[in-house]
Amino acid sequence: MKRLLFLALFAAACLSAFADDISAYRKAAERGDVRAQWNLANCYYLGNGVARNLEQAVYWYQKAAEQNMDIAQNDLGICYYFGYGVSVDYTKAFGWFVKAAEKGFAGAQYNLGVCYHNGDGVNQDIMQAIYWYRKAAEQNYEPAKEILDRLELIDVQPESRL
Repeated sequence: MKRLLFLALFAAACLSAFADDISAYRKAAERGDVRAQWNLANCYYLGNGVARNLEQAVYWYQKAAEQNMDIAQNDLGICYYFGYGVSVDYTKAFGWFVKAAEKGFAGAQYNLGVCYHNGDGVNQDIMQAIYWYRKAAEQNYEPAKEILDRLELIDVQPESRL
């Protein structure tokens, strides 16, 4: 019985800590703190300490992205790419990926490669896709390394495309 009481008190303390974090993030985010904006966006995106709300996540990612935070720009691009909290818009996704990729953010470089590879939000261009995949792979971004390995296999055995 003591264990259950301890666990209940521990859970209540954790929930209270989440509420305190959310309150602190919100206050700082509303003051323009870019890190707090991104943290608050993540809370809404994941439903950590608040009810999951993708529209609110997009709102706060946008605030942080407009302050040139590369990871927020990439996260906002992901929201537009998959339609999380907004309508799917490959052109907007591509634009946000470009901003983050040009700053050297490996995830965005990979995502930009995907856009060029598939022609999502931009004209399909395999050479540009490979360029951006390589930029991400140079930073040991595993998904980029894996796709480059597959693309090189295709180049070696073109008949495998059939």
